[in-house]
This record gives sequence, C-alpha cells and structure tokens, in this order.
Amino acid sequence: MRTNIRVSAVIIVDEKILLINRLRDGKNYYVLPGGAIEDNETPEEALIREVKEELNLKINNIREIFTLDNIGGYNKSICFLVKNTTGNLAIVGEEKLRATPNNIYILEWIELGKLSQHNFVPTEVAQKIKELFVV
Repeated sequence: MRTNIRVSAVIIVDEKILLINRLRDGKNYYVLPGGAIEDNETPEEALIREVKEELNLKINNIREIFTLDNIGGYNKSICFLVKNTTGNLAIVGEEKLRATPNNIYILEWIELGKLSQHNFVPTEVAQKIKELFVV
C-alpha cells in the first residue's frame, strides 16, 4: 500500500540536473524522478527503490534537502540530494511498460541556470531547487 507522501531525487552532475521530460496527452512537462512511499518503508528506502525502479540506478550518499506540504496531490513531498549513482541510466520498470505514443518518458540533463525555461512541475519544487542550487 502506498502512502500519500512522495520522495524525489535531485541528481546533479556538472551543474546539470536529471529530469524526466513527460509528454502526456499533448502536455509537455518535467518532473524529478521519484514516487510514493510504501507502507513500512522509510523515505530513504523509498527513494532508493524508486530510483532503481525508474532509472536503473543504485544510489547512495543521499541527504534530505527540503520538504514541502500539500504539493502535487501529495500530503508531503520530500526531496533528497543524491551524491553517488551507479548503473546504466535508462527508463525502466513501470514507466517503460506504460510508455505509449501519448505517454512518453525522456531522461534529460538540464542546466541548472536554465531551469526556468522548462515547464517543471510542481513549480514549488522547482523554486526550492533554484533557491538552493542556482547562483
């Protein structure tokens, strides 16, 4: 059973952040990798599972950087900075299975300084990332 709390991975390499570009039912927007915490799972465990399930990456050296309440349909959204990843980055798991011409997932590295030029949702998360990482 899933909770109404979302965890998200902020993965930054060389001043670029990894986002999932979603093309869904004619809409184009960007999101952080992540998903809902399942029952009996810590936020950290959920993040490790979600990143493995979505991106085929093992992560470690993670640190919570901010929490927002009532964001994007969730009671709470917890964002973690991910310092280390290993594996072959690719869309896998449920996201790969759900992909259709009207539901596309594309991994993109976006320059932090150009975050405002993209339709990043939820906007509150985008704003916090800009406050923390854009000079």
